[in-house]
Amino acid sequence: MVFEPLLTRIKSGDKPQHDDYSVLSDLSLQEANSVLQQLAGGDLERRREFLLHLIDIAGDDVAMDFTQVFTAFIHDKDYMIRSLAISGLWECERSDLIADFIGMIKNDESDTVRISAAIALGRFTMLGANGNLKQEYNDRIELTLMEIMNATDPAEELWRHCLEAVAPYNARGVEDSIKYALNSGDYLLRISGLQAASRSSKESWLQQILPHLKDSESSVRTNAAKACGELETDEAVLYLLPLIQDENEEVRMTALRSLATIGGDFVNKILSEQQDSDDEDVAEFAKRVLSGEGFEEDTML
Repeated sequence: MVFEPLLTRIKSGDKPQHDDYSVLSDLSLQEANSVLQQLAGGDLERRREFLLHLIDIAGDDVAMDFTQVFTAFIHDKDYMIRSLAISGLWECERSDLIADFIGMIKNDESDTVRISAAIALGRFTMLGANGNLKQEYNDRIELTLMEIMNATDPAEELWRHCLEAVAPYNARGVEDSIKYALNSGDYLLRISGLQAASRSSKESWLQQILPHLKDSESSVRTNAAKACGELETDEAVLYLLPLIQDENEEVRMTALRSLATIGGDFVNKILSEQQDSDDEDVAEFAKRVLSGEGFEEDTML
């Protein structure tokens, strides 16, 4: 096959160039399974590096489509490769993958893989909440995520990712779980509660999000600011303003991104003033937004 010389180089420890990987783009699933089989007996670290490199290339070059390769490698014997392969499918919306992800979150021996599967299912819950997924898939995903949450301690990372994933469905019992997370003494749970609240797209969560803009943990303040932007409600604007002066750079920039997302004349006035900020990143961001260049928003995956 045309990709065999590339695989030989990879197995020998060679470092192919970006363009060399084009032979792995747009493969059939049968060809992708052949790639999996040919690399299966090779050095483990090289195989992991291979997946990492494919993920980097796919993120940088939209012309490269390694979907089938990633799909084949979710069945690899190594847990890290399975997890990386799921991550490589972060933009894929093929509903036939749902059964694979459900099987992995239920049965995989690795918590790392189960967490990756939960995150992947979260992409489909967003599709479902927006009416872009058949109800039978929505029902299966919701049932699976709720079953895992009911069987898992909230202190575990898997529970937190399941909560974030299932939130767009606004399923029975999820609201109580979000409240529990938001009021937790564990800052990681508070972050998951904030992400779940924003993913639910219910503006009614705003009043429980706002207090976290003053949280002692900068990562919580960052996620609270991000949640305000995702809910896109004007009411959050005045509460976000103090964060422009926050001691933490990520908090400052997230607050600005959220303000820009909410938009409006008042926000534009704020951004106009920030063009002269002593903080170069803040000033540059304000100039870009006001010039119409826009900005990239972070997502869950």
